[in-house]
Amino acid sequence: KLSTMFAEAPGVDTPGGGVAFVFCNLKFNGAEGQAMEIEAEKKPRRSSAGRAPKNNAKNEEFLSDLLRTTTFSHKGYVTKTSNGVSLLAFNSSSEALRFIKDIAAAVVAKGNLTFSAGLHFGTPTNVHPNKASGRAEYLGPPVNVAARIMALTTNEGFKASGGCTCAVSQVAYTNLDDGDKGAMSSAGKFPQIGRASCRE
Repeated sequence: KLSTMFAEAPGVDTPGGGVAFVFCNLKFNGAEGQAMEIEAEKKPRRSSAGRAPKNNAKNEEFLSDLLRTTTFSHKGYVTKTSNGVSLLAFNSSSEALRFIKDIAAAVVAKGNLTFSAGLHFGTPTNVHPNKASGRAEYLGPPVNVAARIMALTTNEGFKASGGCTCAVSQVAYTNLDDGDKGAMSSAGKFPQIGRASCRE
């Protein structure tokens, strides 16, 4: 088994329960990252030989595998990925934070990746299978807030470490296990989402 099925996805197996949402951006930096972004803008995304360039295809496969296997190891669910930005769902904030820590460690070890993530906890208003992909699609304010929290990582109040930056909402912080709260520090208050914390 390589990934979580729809029926096992957070919020599907326990309707009405809270879900920890992670919006994250994982990509190669420098020339590799720029090449992938340029290639992603082409429609259709093919080379003159009818296939994606090998280096970009290998890079995308590496990022996809890293995201999928790390998410699965923390009982998470990959909802969707587009141009390096992914929405993930976890049963608890602590599982989501441990996923973030593991990805951050892989990014530091690889040396040519960047990673930013926003974590929020809340109850989606609806969860249903996407008509095209069959993957769980989450709707509601918590999903939108997670996206805005990820956008906060560009704020100078959030310090990047080894190419990684993470922002966590106060609600998600409250949902963390006590042992996972020690690595967090307050980054201040933000009007659109309230209080947020940052992992230094």
